[in-house]
Amino acid sequence: MVVAFTTGFLLIYGLAADVLLRHRTFWSSRFGALAHYYLMALFAVSFTRHAIKEPAFYTPFVLAAVTAIVVRIAVAIRSRKEHVFGASA
Repeated sequence: MVVAFTTGFLLIYGLAADVLLRHRTFWSSRFGALAHYYLMALFAVSFTRHAIKEPAFYTPFVLAAVTAIVVRIAVAIRSRKEHVFGASA
């Protein structure tokens, strides 16, 4: 877990630097999306581990993390469908 959280913190700082340095290409949008997926999955796994011990407190956090992942994937799928239909029209 130490490696996972260290990587997560580096990705958080990378995302923050990307926002601050928007005029420069810090990394591609795909890598930024990957960082978001990684961080959401990391929080979901961490909250799930804690929810086993204290379900009343951590269950809302697990639900929010899973919902964030599902919404992010749904938006990505919708965006790709719109891009494909827009390009073919």
